Amino acid sequence: PEFFGRIVDDDSPLLKNGVMTVRFQVGENEGRYGFFVRTTSASERIMVAYDSGTWKWYGVGSSGDLGATDALTPNQWYTMKITYVDNQLKVLLTDEETGEISVIGKVTMGAAPAGPGHIGYVSWWGAKDMIIDEVTVEPYEEPAPPEAPEYAALTI
Repeated sequence: PEFFGRIVDDDSPLLKNGVMTVRFQVGENEGRYGFFVRTTSASERIMVAYDSGTWKWYGVGSSGDLGATDALTPNQWYTMKITYVDNQLKVLLTDEETGEISVIGKVTMGAAPAGPGHIGYVSWWGAKDMIIDEVTVEPYEEPAPPEAPEYAALTI
């Protein structure tokens, strides 16, 4: 049976550029699911979704593959970190059992919502067992430039 569910956290901070971290695990039936960031409507959003063994990104009127990964291990905890800045998207996935961090993908989207939006979750094509825990979203902060090294004085 076909199933579609979409949940937007209207109480989450409205952010244009941010970092969403979500801890989750899937059961035997992985199905298809995704995480929203900068959501303003059903079509005005950025989404990272797992669809039949491949992680995908969805912008405004465009989408693409982020990359294939090994199948997620049932009942194993994972942490996903989604960094979104303007139309740039970077996705990291950590396997909490092994500590292995995978760069799922980094992409420049053709179009993304121009204004700030909320976070959320989507699930489709069949019921699934999934636990979502420890969701955080924070404003993106530009990394500080590295400090210049000290040089020894020279006499010429």
